[in-house]
Amino acid sequence: MAGAGLVDLLVLGRVATLEGVHGFGWVEALAIGEGRVVAAGRRADVEPLAGAGTRRLVLDPARHVALPGLTDAHLHLVDAAVAEEELDLTRAPDAGAVLAAVSEAHRARARSGDQDGWLLGRGWAVDRLGAWPTAEALEAVAPGRPVALWSHDHHARWVSPAALAQAGIDAASADPRGGSLHRDEQGRPTGVLHEHAAKLVDRAIPGRDDEAAARALEAYARRLWAWGIVGCHDPGEASPEPDLHRGPALLGRLAAEGRLPVRVHACVRAEQLDRAAELGLRSGAGVEPDDRSPGMARASARFRVGWLKHFADGTLGSATAALLAPYEGLAGDALPSGPAGGLLLSPEELAADLRRAARAGLVAMVHAIGDRAVRVALDAIEASLPEARETHGGELPLAPRLEHVQLLDPTDRPRFGALGVAASIQPAHLRTDRGPAQRLWGRRAE
Repeated sequence: MAGAGLVDLLVLGRVATLEGVHGFGWVEALAIGEGRVVAAGRRADVEPLAGAGTRRLVLDPARHVALPGLTDAHLHLVDAAVAEEELDLTRAPDAGAVLAAVSEAHRARARSGDQDGWLLGRGWAVDRLGAWPTAEALEAVAPGRPVALWSHDHHARWVSPAALAQAGIDAASADPRGGSLHRDEQGRPTGVLHEHAAKLVDRAIPGRDDEAAARALEAYARRLWAWGIVGCHDPGEASPEPDLHRGPALLGRLAAEGRLPVRVHACVRAEQLDRAAELGLRSGAGVEPDDRSPGMARASARFRVGWLKHFADGTLGSATAALLAPYEGLAGDALPSGPAGGLLLSPEELAADLRRAARAGLVAMVHAIGDRAVRVALDAIEASLPEARETHGGELPLAPRLEHVQLLDPTDRPRFGALGVAASIQPAHLRTDRGPAQRLWGRRAE
């Protein structure tokens, strides 16, 4: 416990510690010195630590409560910052509202002199639209404009005819590994790109100025800090650059320049694994200067390399999560990955990638939503653990984890504890995906 004179601030009132066995846990006073909490407890015990220069913040117990700073365990920080300037469709309730928003954005661009530039956005959901949308629907409301709209789960992209043309996508285009083009009966792309196919338009979208991206990221991070979110685990960009020019490099540079107000563990995506290994990026470490990557700079304690982010399957909303049994209530056109969804790569390929990452010093984080994907991901992590522990001298700097784990076969539940794998579950999905999970997985509400 700090002595008198080392305390810069006393917070007096209702202070939540998050240490309660049942609920928050509460104390009357908090002492802060040199940016750290040095004591928490009864007011009579904490107040004597104050010195002549200590400030006091007295909270009105009827109106205010002090909470610890929060860490968001799954926040695509770079993508979220950039998306602030894009079309947001998350609140559009149906197809008519979505198309009306696209139409208005198109007209606003045209009025400003932008007649045919790219219109980017996100937030639509096939459940709200009633069916998979089409490129022609976008052409009707934004004629001639290239449009690319991520779905709410970032596992599908809805694009216009101009976007397809500029990306060189037509009936002769093959489905990429781990993705598919939605097609009509003649095999022509209809305008929805599933999973890894969603990245096929990236090559046609003009790149963003580095400093503009940095400013957007800095501003967004300051908003998070103001809301009490003081840290995050960033699973990486939806369209990562293989050379690591953005993502961890950009975050590391901002931290080194004192422009990153929140602490970030930034993931390396599977597409970036070779480059990350070349640069010597390791889970839990900062970023050292490297002439081969000018964007990399020595980072402050606010930046650390996180995990290798990989994908076992897609999502329930896009009907691409990999299940142990077929989806219920869906057939034909609604099932882009087959009756039971599908893995984005074989179990053997996933295991091989995770072992390669383990040898490079990167701990595994695997997106797994369907119960089959969870089982395959646990198998792959288990196979990689001996090499991961050897690389790190026995103890891993971060826990391996599965992201989402929305569907889980009961026989696989004990494996998380036995392997030391974290189940990173997002509370927001209790609201957004409860209905699809019950409907498509075969469970019914009581």
